Amino acid sequence: MNAFHRVKKNIYLIGLSLAVTLLFINSILFNERPAIFETFENIAYDLRLQWTMPETVDDKVIIIDIDEKSLAAEGRWPWPRNRIADMLDILFDHYGIAVMGFDMVFAEADANPGIEALNRLAPTELKNPEQFLNALEKLKPSINRDQRFAESLQNRPIVLGYYFQGHGHMNAGNRTGTLPFPALPVEEAGLSGLPFIQSLG
Repeated sequence: MNAFHRVKKNIYLIGLSLAVTLLFINSILFNERPAIFETFENIAYDLRLQWTMPETVDDKVIIIDIDEKSLAAEGRWPWPRNRIADMLDILFDHYGIAVMGFDMVFAEADANPGIEALNRLAPTELKNPEQFLNALEKLKPSINRDQRFAESLQNRPIVLGYYFQGHGHMNAGNRTGTLPFPALPVEEAGLSGLPFIQSLG
C-alpha cells in the first residue's frame, strides 16, 4: 500500500513539474505571460514586504482613507473635484502637510451640472439678455469644478495617480524580460566622455 502511495505521489510531482515546464516554454517561445505567474509574483512581493518591513509605524505618513463613514458624511463617490480641492487646501494650509500623493486616477472631466444647465439656457430662453451672457462667462470659472481642482494643485508638492499599460499593450518588437530602449541616447546626454561609459565600449 505504501508503495502505491509513493508511486501516486511521484506521478503528481512529475505532472506538476511538466505543467510548470510547459508554462515556462510557452512564456519564452510565444512571449506570453500566464496569469498564474502574475499571481505568484504578487504573492512573493507581499511576502517580501512583510518579511523586510520594520515592525514600527512612521508617524510622519498619514493615509486618508475614504471609508463608509466618509461616504455617509460626504455622499457617494466620486466626490466633486471642488470638494477634493477644499480638502487639499485644508491639508496644506491648516495642517501644513509636506507632500500629498493620490492613489487614484482622475481620468475624466468632472461633471458640472450648473454650467451644463446654463449653457443649455444661454442659446434659448436667455439668449437675448446680453447682461446674462456676460455674467455667464464671468461665472463659469467659479463653478467649474475641474478649474477649482487645478488651481488647488498648482505650486504644491502633489503626486497624482497614473495608469500604466500592461504587457498586452507592449509593442510587438518588445520581449518580456528585456530592458526598454533608453529615453535619451548616451551621446545626446553628453555622457559619452565619462571614463565609466568609455570602459563599457
